[in-house]
Amino acid sequence: MPFHRHPPPPSPPPPHLYRPPPPPPPPRPDFYPPPPPPPPPLHHHHHHHHHHPPPPPHAGPSPPPVFYPYRPPPPWHRPPPPPYY
Repeated sequence: MPFHRHPPPPSPPPPHLYRPPPPPPPPRPDFYPPPPPPPPPLHHHHHHHHHHPPPPPHAGPSPPPVFYPYRPPPPWHRPPPPPYY
């Protein structure tokens, strides 16, 4: 009686073939966005800006920048340990 090799059992599908469960729906927000602002009151659109005062004249050139003397930055590391004798 010849020996028949049984076919190997079917292997489970790879994990990447499984469809992941759908994500849960987002929670319902407890607040809603604020309503849009009301439209501005309708006023007469005179495009003459005569109610704005003229800009003040410039008081000459701006002063030169101030340069401070160089200061070394503070040491952020701990001082070296004392030498061993």
